[in-house]
Amino acid sequence: MQDAAAHDADPGRRAAAQLTAAQQALAKDQGDLAVASALEAARLFTSLHQHQQACEAKVIALRVHMNTNDVAAFDQLAEQLILEGTACGAWAVVADAHNLQGGMQLRRGQLDDAIASLERASTLRRDINDQAGYAGSLNNLGLLHQRAGNAGRAIEYFLECVAFIRASGLSLDRQLGACLINVGALYRSMQLFDQAERYLREGLETVQRTGDPRMELAGQVALADVARDRGDLKGGIAGYLKALALAERLGAREEEAEVLDSLGRIYATLGEDALAAQMSRKALDIASTLQLALVQVWATLSLGHLALKSGDAPAARARYEDAEHHAALAGLKSEVLQAKEGQARASAALGEYQRSAGLFEAVLLAERAGHAEREATQVREHQARFDVERANMEADTQRLLREASERAREDAEAAVQHRTKELEFAQVEVVTRLAAAAEYRDDQTGQHTFRVGHVTAHLAERLGVPAEDVDILRLAARLHDVGKIGIPDAILLKPGRFTPEEFEMMKQHTLIGGHILAGGHSQLLQVAEEIALTHHERWDGRGYPNGLGGEDIPLSGRLVSVADVYDALTSERPYKEAWTPEAALAEIESQAGRQFDPRVVEAFGDMVRSGALERLNAAGGPHRMGPGEPRADQGRAPSAQLTRRAARSRPDGVELRLNLLIQDAWDKRHSNPALAQALTEAAAVLAEEDGDDLARAYVQRHQALTLLEAGDLERAARLLGDVIATARAHADRTLERDGLHLLVDVCSAAGLQEEALQGGMAAADLSAKLGDTVGEAHARTRLGLIQARLKRPEQALQAFEAASQLSAAAGAQGELATSLYHLGDTALDLGNISLAAACADRSLQAAQESAQTDVELLALGLLARAKDNSLLFDEAAALHHQLLSSPHLDRNRTPEAWGWAALSAADNQAARGDAPGARASVDQVVDVAAQHQLLDLEVRAHSRVVELLLTSGDAPGALVQLERERAARERRRSLHHTTEGRGEAIKALVTPVLAV
Repeated sequence: MQDAAAHDADPGRRAAAQLTAAQQALAKDQGDLAVASALEAARLFTSLHQHQQACEAKVIALRVHMNTNDVAAFDQLAEQLILEGTACGAWAVVADAHNLQGGMQLRRGQLDDAIASLERASTLRRDINDQAGYAGSLNNLGLLHQRAGNAGRAIEYFLECVAFIRASGLSLDRQLGACLINVGALYRSMQLFDQAERYLREGLETVQRTGDPRMELAGQVALADVARDRGDLKGGIAGYLKALALAERLGAREEEAEVLDSLGRIYATLGEDALAAQMSRKALDIASTLQLALVQVWATLSLGHLALKSGDAPAARARYEDAEHHAALAGLKSEVLQAKEGQARASAALGEYQRSAGLFEAVLLAERAGHAEREATQVREHQARFDVERANMEADTQRLLREASERAREDAEAAVQHRTKELEFAQVEVVTRLAAAAEYRDDQTGQHTFRVGHVTAHLAERLGVPAEDVDILRLAARLHDVGKIGIPDAILLKPGRFTPEEFEMMKQHTLIGGHILAGGHSQLLQVAEEIALTHHERWDGRGYPNGLGGEDIPLSGRLVSVADVYDALTSERPYKEAWTPEAALAEIESQAGRQFDPRVVEAFGDMVRSGALERLNAAGGPHRMGPGEPRADQGRAPSAQLTRRAARSRPDGVELRLNLLIQDAWDKRHSNPALAQALTEAAAVLAEEDGDDLARAYVQRHQALTLLEAGDLERAARLLGDVIATARAHADRTLERDGLHLLVDVCSAAGLQEEALQGGMAAADLSAKLGDTVGEAHARTRLGLIQARLKRPEQALQAFEAASQLSAAAGAQGELATSLYHLGDTALDLGNISLAAACADRSLQAAQESAQTDVELLALGLLARAKDNSLLFDEAAALHHQLLSSPHLDRNRTPEAWGWAALSAADNQAARGDAPGARASVDQVVDVAAQHQLLDLEVRAHSRVVELLLTSGDAPGALVQLERERAARERRRSLHHTTEGRGEAIKALVTPVLAV
């Protein structure tokens, strides 16, 4: 008696006993007892501070709530378990909770939430080495993505699951069988019936061997689906009846409902309407009892179709309305559209054409929000490819005829461009080799001419010299002393002062340089000749060789004169010490109006005092700039120079020339792509000869950009993987950040938005660590765009807001204009009109201040749309007119930008009552979009035509246009599927890079 009393008094033993009782009650399907025992066990474990065991007990109660479909109790306990399990480190429990939560969300039709929950569970199971649980999570994620219509992700998860199980060496036949069955079901959806049947039969053999009747049921259903889809309807019925018997024997009510629904559909196809109605009603009864939203809606839709087919339009409409109600509650968007379309057809059968038109309009508006996720399965995607080819055959023929007529002109242009590129490359090579030949004889470091070229270019920028001329000056200035190649070493290398005769000989280097460079047909060599002849002329006319003065001296010579003297003064020579920058500047300013142009000296002084020159020369060379980033004098922090391997000799000046070639190529990647490519090739040769792996990585960054712009995403991804690995090995955060930016672009182009998001966050963090405020702002803007593509507007809004704040703090007007535009555009999508209008105004101002014409046009369009949303249609009309009248917006040169602007203007026309004008405008957009294969624009324009027709009461015309819209959507889906295929290969390349 005392032992029994002691046992009862021991809370640890009582807790264990309650846990055992809960487990036994769960196995016997005694839900109430299981919950009571589990919660009592949890209470006792908590009193003993055994929190992990308490959480494990609560999982039993959570399973009961799921089995009994007690939604409120389940949701409350699931969230509680996740919090408590996280707090005490019960990661297996947290994974179970996420997994069960995903199952409940799926039951309610919340696919996106279910996927997110299972992804969290999968990550946890992998981290705690729960191999069986991890395999199950992979399989379940494949199922969810398959149901969401994302076949690419589904097959990825299924095949990863199969490979993981077979590599694990564990006895996981149950999970393997389930996964094989799911692979077979997916192949069935792709109409690959032989492969489907092979996987299904292998999976069935596996699950029968392990005694898993529920997975056996799933396999039997999938085999019946294969028979049905092959056209063997009787075989399909036999398979479904076999599956139905197994479901009834197992008491698997959910699967029973799904099989009954499938039987109802197949009987309807055979014309057995009475049997079809009987099956659908049974399915509906079970689904309603168990709150199986998806089956409930499917069965209701089937009954609606049968009623409409029998001529009972009122009953059909009632069924469709009921289906819409339940589909909307469950978030089943595709089924909502089917129900609305059914109502429209029922209304038409009743003669209610206006109501029918309104319902069709509602269908179209909903389709615009996410048609790709709601429409047909993979089987229709494959069939659509052939349909599109037939439908577009005539258009392709016309296009080929046009191309043939233009081919001669295009070939000629291509030849000219190729020759131009060759000449530009030759010029770069001449500049590099001549400058090197001269400087090796006179300059200890081999860096003087490169520094003079770079300082000259930045000084020219400050004086407002056009960008294309700045690029020429940067290269040409390096040849200012090329004539020294003709000066004897005895004079050139003399450490002391020159005699008058020696000085006269030394002055000849200007004429020698001019002679070497004379006769060049390119602007580069002509400017180089001009500089060589005039960089020793003086403002007061007392210079050499020709005694020019004032404005008679070309600006190029006046600029190089200042840069040359400053670098000579601040450089150490055998015969003198280096001057301080302050002393050198004071000397130059004292010579303003005598030796130097006063305006050039003033600009140079501003450059030195603002710190721009110091940043320019930081770490011995120019900065490297990331994609879309400002130059160093706009607030960017100094970037790390190339980290070199120790104990490796190299000729003087090679490192700096590499740096500057790389820098120049990057700077000119947009303004002069041909020259940028030539510079890149020159840098590649030099880096390869020098064996410099980090310089090679910088060159590969440029090459990856070229591949990206050419659409060769896989090769770009491979190169960028090497770039980032090298950057990390050398701790070069700037290069790593730049590589990640480009990798984000690759991922986005391949449809890998989650990977793009991961890379973008890493790039933003690196910019922050570098102290690069503008770079971080740029990265935050890109993150916002990715969040927008992922349909996460709130997160996108936060990213754009952060980018705007960073840009404003750095005074970077160009980046501020861009981030404000996207902030306003997202705000408008979320219905915040006042914020959208305010952002548009500020973006417009910043774009004008920074001469960002493209962003200025975007901001103007945003402001017009904000006015439209505020019902200020006349004000908006004026803005639309201003936008479309811009010389920078043209339907041939900028078709996509013009198309979206014209579409918004058409909406404004319709709002002001000009329906015919709106229709004409939208028809033009349709033509332009089709001509240039702008599928998103074409779909939107077709949809707008349908809306206009419905508004005018032309329902038959709207139906015709609707089919055209759907054809455009199918073309877009086919293109997306192709991108998905590429995405899998690219994902395999980028995942290891992003995992670091």
